[in-house]
This record gives sequence, structure tokens and C-alpha cells, in this order.
Amino acid sequence: MVRVLVSSLSPLSGRSLCALGILANIVDMGNVKVLVLDLDQPHRLHKYLKLSNVVFKDHIVSYVPQVDLRSCDSCGLCEQICRFNAIRLRRMGPKVMMPLCTGCGVCETICPRGAIVMKPIPIGSVKAYQVDEQVVVGFVDNKTAVYTLEKLYLASMTMLGKLKPDITIARGPSGTIPKAFIRGFEIGILVVDLSKDPLATVRRRIGIMKRSGTEVYVVLNRRSKVTENRARNLMRYLRGKVWSVDMMEDVKEPVHVDFEKRLGLVLSKEIMRATRHIAERIMEVVRA
Repeated sequence: MVRVLVSSLSPLSGRSLCALGILANIVDMGNVKVLVLDLDQPHRLHKYLKLSNVVFKDHIVSYVPQVDLRSCDSCGLCEQICRFNAIRLRRMGPKVMMPLCTGCGVCETICPRGAIVMKPIPIGSVKAYQVDEQVVVGFVDNKTAVYTLEKLYLASMTMLGKLKPDITIARGPSGTIPKAFIRGFEIGILVVDLSKDPLATVRRRIGIMKRSGTEVYVVLNRRSKVTENRARNLMRYLRGKVWSVDMMEDVKEPVHVDFEKRLGLVLSKEIMRATRHIAERIMEVVRA
């Protein structure tokens, strides 16, 4: 399975349109199963897609250690054994760092006094819609900001794994994304809004994605108030540093593809053209 991440530096930058453009091109190219996963809130894909056939719905539960301080003697063994550094020994006893904890349960097993118990806590939910035999669209809701993005993504992928998609396109959050989360994707697409994303920030994000071993693609979203010179200068800078640089502009001219007719989706020719190269590369990886 090929995993694709579509992210951006700022909200409302065109992640949804980019992801849907890639999806429409892939469906037009061949008969492969595609899962589109919306990990960001609020969910923007609802705005473009008409979905009604729910095929999966469940809660995401994470097991986290809870320490009984009355039984704990602060021996520090749990802190030493945790390879994720999720337990820190404090004056009052062990403290669990929830964002770092993966719920492996080693601390519960190793505790000589039985002071640690793994308890399930709901952290989100996932709902998936079947578009047809080829496309499934899923939405992941986060119920707490304490838990990391990786947990929600891995849990939802485990639940939806029975659908056996050939390609997963994840609409990730805008802003900062954990490095460990980026490493889980073979292909990373950064949507840059030329009207508000600073070049220095674009450089840093591309560097993080490249060091994570991800193939980096950049899609420049050119708004009407942005000059042609700035767009061309940025494209010249990025060429040679990433796999490809394309430009899209959200215009109202519709494009006619079979996939669009099934969902009532209207995409511009600019978006379809800008995401064509990325879709071709994804299909190459699938067929390899």
C-alpha cells in the first residue's frame, strides 16, 4: 500500500482540492482501491463530496497507564524500562506523559507492586463512506488534544485495513506536524499558499519531510492577489530540491471525468493538471 500525506503550513490553503485532484486523476488512470482519510478538523471534504453510504463507524480507544500512588513505592523501574520516555519520576510518584505514551503496557508488566494498570480511554472516532467499489472516504475526529496525531492515524488505519486499499491519501493538519508522523508516508505533498506562507517556513518544512525519507512534492496555490513574479521565483527556487513543483489556481471552470460525475465533484482544469504528475508517480509506486 502506498501512503500519501497532503499537508500545508496554514489553514485554508487548498489541501482538500489537492487531495481530490490526485484522487480524480488516480481513478481516471486505473482500477485501484483508494482510501481518502481526512485527519483534520473541521472536515473540509464534506463540502465537496456527497456521501451517504456508511460502511464503517467506530470509536478509537487508546490504552494508557494509570498509577495508583498509594501502592507505588517510587522505585523508578517504570521510568527506566519505558523506551518512549513517557514516564517521569516526580516527587509525588511517576507521572505519565500522555503525548509520548504508545500504550504498549510494558510498565504495567514490569511494576513489582502492581501499581500501574492500563485503562482504555476514548480519544476519537472514525467513520467511512463507500463511494463505489474503488473509493472509500474516511473521517477521523479527535476528542482530545492530549493525544498525538500518530495514534489517531494508526488506529484508524488498523480499523480500515480490512478494506485493503492500494493507496491511502491522508489530508493532514495544517501547521506543525510531528516528524514521526511524516515518516509513515512514502509520498508527502506540501500545499503552499503563496499569499501567506513565508519562504523560510516553506524551506524548513521541506527539509523536515526530506530528512524523514519522504518523496516531497510541492503544489503552489496561486491566489489572484499574488503576483506572477513571486510565484515564478519560488518555483525556480524549489526546482531541483523536491521531486516536482506544480501550480494550481482554484478557478470555476469545471473538468469532466467519470469520478466527478459519480460524486457531483467539480474541479478546475488547473487543479487536475497540477496534480496529474503526482498521481502518475503514485501509480508508478503502486505498480512497482
